[in-house]
Amino acid sequence: MPVSPFTPLSLVASVNLEYLREAFRDLEKNHGFYVDTGAWCCRTCAGADAWEEGVGKPFVFWHEQGEEGLHEAPGLEMALYFGVAKVDASDHEIIDAARKIIAVLGEHDFKSDWKDGDLETAIMVHLDTHEPDVDDEAPDYQNVCLYVPENEDTKEFCENESEEDFGEPKDTYNFHQEIMDGESLKDAVLRIDQKVRRHITHYQRFIDMGECGYPLEPLFEIDHAVGHAGCGESLLDVLDEESKEKEVQLEKLLISDNPMKYMEFIRKQEYQFDLSSKGLEIPLYSEEAKLSFYRKFEEWNKKSD
Repeated sequence: MPVSPFTPLSLVASVNLEYLREAFRDLEKNHGFYVDTGAWCCRTCAGADAWEEGVGKPFVFWHEQGEEGLHEAPGLEMALYFGVAKVDASDHEIIDAARKIIAVLGEHDFKSDWKDGDLETAIMVHLDTHEPDVDDEAPDYQNVCLYVPENEDTKEFCENESEEDFGEPKDTYNFHQEIMDGESLKDAVLRIDQKVRRHITHYQRFIDMGECGYPLEPLFEIDHAVGHAGCGESLLDVLDEESKEKEVQLEKLLISDNPMKYMEFIRKQEYQFDLSSKGLEIPLYSEEAKLSFYRKFEEWNKKSD
């Protein structure tokens, strides 16, 4: 669910996780299971939730750390934890629950490993069954829906007016940014012009498959702390750190008195600010950086005259 903004996001993992959610929906709807698709940080928290919310039912879940590990090593196995939320549940009932999970996973083309009858081990599901469709007219891809208010900076990105009745933030518009295979959420958002990026208020990750978009996590405010147990950095924190790092690099180059290195740095940046009076473009990191550039540019001009 809410993986770290730093985590490289695998298209194979995202596609297989969505098919696994479909299998879990089957277990919930048709077999009476309480299911959790990675909403909790660890086995302890997810297990406590299953006992509280799924009283009397068989349950199955994976947790956030397992999902994050899958993105970092796509195609590997992921642990599914199971049980029956009854204090007097017999071993036979719990074993039957595990066997039902494995059977339903098989119906959804997933292979799994479990030592039959062993209540101390998790079911290991193989998540390399489903290959992303990348050649079709509507290929599978990952994306993030970003919400911004309409203003002079964002007006070109205000594609869709948000609908408060559907839980979207009030007085915003939204647009989608593709997340490339192996790209982190942070890097995908950094490909957006900074003047637009600084207005983002909320975001939500999706996987698009067969012309349908499926949400991979809840809609978050940009300053929501994600990661395990909500103690990780927010997307806002991560973007701010990146901007500060770029400013440091920029200042070092300005101080170095080396215009060639500076211009090489500028050419590598995705997001630029137009200095039309100079016929150049530079990243807009801060007013101070702009003023420093003007001063340094004038010094370089004098030296070249």
